[in-house]
Amino acid sequence: MVLDVAALIAYYNIDVWMGIIGSLLIAAAWSYEVWESIERHKSLIDLRFAGIYLVGTLMLLAYSLVIRNFIFVSINAALTVLVIFEIAYTVGWKFGRKTRRRR
Repeated sequence: MVLDVAALIAYYNIDVWMGIIGSLLIAAAWSYEVWESIERHKSLIDLRFAGIYLVGTLMLLAYSLVIRNFIFVSINAALTVLVIFEIAYTVGWKFGRKTRRRR
């Protein structure tokens, strides 16, 4: 089976492609930030911001499931995973840093 890219592009409207490309760019940007945190061994995110952002993303994920919009489901699911990972890394980094000082 050969993937017919022209047929695939023609099948979806421009608004769908804008949503897909926008979703990929947002996920790529967050992925880069998470990668930078790991590479620098320093968290770049404020936990208060991350907590509020996580709640908002979860609410948007629930809404996108209700309206059955694949683009919003995919981007909100990806962002939820990335934010949870960033929060876990931040908490682990801050906790590990504090315990190293006590020794």
